[in-house]
Amino acid sequence: MQEVKYCNANSLRFIREITPDILRRYFLAFAENHNPGGVHAAYRTIRAFFRWVVEEEVMSPDWKNPMRKVKAPKVVLDPLEPISIEDVRALINTCQRGDFIGERDRAIFLSLLDTGARARELCNMNIKEIDLNTGAVMIRYGKGGKTRMVFMGRKTRRAMRAYLRMRHDQSPALFVSKDRERLTYDGLRQLLERRAKLASSCPRNGWNRVRGSDFTVE
Repeated sequence: MQEVKYCNANSLRFIREITPDILRRYFLAFAENHNPGGVHAAYRTIRAFFRWVVEEEVMSPDWKNPMRKVKAPKVVLDPLEPISIEDVRALINTCQRGDFIGERDRAIFLSLLDTGARARELCNMNIKEIDLNTGAVMIRYGKGGKTRMVFMGRKTRRAMRAYLRMRHDQSPALFVSKDRERLTYDGLRQLLERRAKLASSCPRNGWNRVRGSDFTVE
């Protein structure tokens, strides 16, 4: 492990010898050969270790966790270009009306567009958490463990009703597979890849390009 090599190179033999300044210098050295995502992963690993030290009471009561004074490294992400209106229409046009999978996928695309929900948030939605009269959708335990309210437009609500009319199962999940099991993240990704292939011209590189795009469907 690089952390152990760094400690040996700096004659650090005991946990109590590790200070916030030493940790900062380590992350600076680590960043010379790793991208920001790798540096942040290293930070999380070391933070988890020191939390374990605290929880297991390995050190004496007067010892202070040095990671508490070390800020997490910033990870700058390049913004994704939103998917075009034409590509969104192409995806939705592959969804066959009157077919369970087609109606489900159409409802998924329109829900993503209206609510801006993340993929895992969409998979975790339950039927009882949506109000088809007002369009209100409760997203529980979203990013950061926070709960928030989002809304579906009229067309999305119509698509959702058409999909739910084809549901004859007892699953509480809003979106289910053909076997009536809760749709998983991998299932959602495969769904997008399949629809993108059918649409032929549509890019296949992620849900973030679909959610929140600005377009109207008839």
